[in-house]
Amino acid sequence: RLEGITHVLKVGKGVAVCGRSPYAVLKAREKLKVKWSRGESYDDDFLEKHYLSLLKKRGLVARSEGNVAKELKRSSSVEATYLLPYLYHACMETMACTVSVSKDECVIYVPTQSQTWVLREAKRITGLPENRIKVITTYLGGGLGRKSNKEFVSEAIKLSKLTGRPVKLFYTREDDVRAGWFRPMVTASLKGSVDSGGTPTALWFKIVAPAVFEWATGKRRRGVDRAAVSGVVDTFYDIPNLRVEFVKSEVRIPVWFWRSVGHSHNAYIIETFLDRLAALGNRDPVDVRLSLLEFHPRAYRVVEEVARRSRWHRGPRDGQALGIAYHYSFGTHVAQVAEVSLEKGRVKVHRVVCVVDLGSLVVNPDLVVQQVESGVVMGLSAFLYEGVKFKEGYPVNDNFDTYRILRFEETPEIEVHILRSEGEMGGVGEPGLPPIAPAVANALFKITGKPIDRLPFYSWYNLSIHEPGRAVERTEEGHSRNNRAG
Repeated sequence: RLEGITHVLKVGKGVAVCGRSPYAVLKAREKLKVKWSRGESYDDDFLEKHYLSLLKKRGLVARSEGNVAKELKRSSSVEATYLLPYLYHACMETMACTVSVSKDECVIYVPTQSQTWVLREAKRITGLPENRIKVITTYLGGGLGRKSNKEFVSEAIKLSKLTGRPVKLFYTREDDVRAGWFRPMVTASLKGSVDSGGTPTALWFKIVAPAVFEWATGKRRRGVDRAAVSGVVDTFYDIPNLRVEFVKSEVRIPVWFWRSVGHSHNAYIIETFLDRLAALGNRDPVDVRLSLLEFHPRAYRVVEEVARRSRWHRGPRDGQALGIAYHYSFGTHVAQVAEVSLEKGRVKVHRVVCVVDLGSLVVNPDLVVQQVESGVVMGLSAFLYEGVKFKEGYPVNDNFDTYRILRFEETPEIEVHILRSEGEMGGVGEPGLPPIAPAVANALFKITGKPIDRLPFYSWYNLSIHEPGRAVERTEEGHSRNNRAG
């Protein structure tokens, strides 16, 4: 028995060490030996091959207009296959909460994005009526979708009930990564065509992804997972021949809502492919988008305005390129232009111009700017660096020494311009994220002539994601070790 330790209990899918101080439980945890049952031993190679193989399956049709197959045969066309990785939420504060359960009441202090789910879970576990349960929401410490998950709260409620004491539960960073709940890995196959004037006439979009809503509800669902096709099935682009298909992946790696959900990957896929179609038709990317949005005034206006404010038609500074992306999500239209350079294999995003139309009512303009800025930073980080890697079923990059995120000195100048319109009020916490990755990728496409079909950028371009001249690897004991690269 170790000093300061009161209980070691199996709870949920894990083992909890309970004691009188964080120091005591962390030291005891180091000595704990647990024999885990083996699940599927997924690794990166298997996941890539498996997901790509699923593209050969016939998908469930989410939207079908015109005759895509016929149009592809009679017009100039291009094809692409995309592979985007699992992403960790990387909240600056990991999962934590404080719970006290007694026979008369349950009190929960928790950084949560879903008080309703927490309340229902407490009611289910304790058997108490709702008027005997208090959910007190603290500052999130970063939510990003991860803290809408109730699993960590369930564990704390059960522990307090089992021990008969108030419990403060917290995850280490490594716990948080290994607990799963990532943004889904996806693959997608696209085919598109343009007419003699360079206007897109057909798009065939097939995506392979897990069903996020099945993981969120714990219930099997038939049909198309709406998160997987969001931003495509409801696109504002008027492409006369359009087919959207969904193939479900059954890989049992837990997935969850990640900031902007399916829009985060679908905006990237659609917007970068649209620039390929523009190149195929020898058209300007802004002009192509405007031609497809002619009958959608709000969407048209944000693209037109971002082109004006970024001085798109004047061209970039020497050694730089401009890339554009537009996306609609959560009731809000967003267009972004990124000013980018590439020198000795290193990407530099100098400036990002954002134009946002979130309807007729803007309650707090400063907050809108902050949310869009943070979306740009998070989306740029994911594009350049982020992706969870697996070996023998475990995430191997489980802290910030190996799961690289964007740094302060890499953050570009960001301009945010808010447009007023007569539309209904939209959201702002998520729509600022989806366009940035494709905007940067489209600028790099201009520089290199090579489309970027796989993310993160540095991983697939075989460039170090750490400090120049250094590489970081894990020892068998799980500690980081710095090695000089040759």
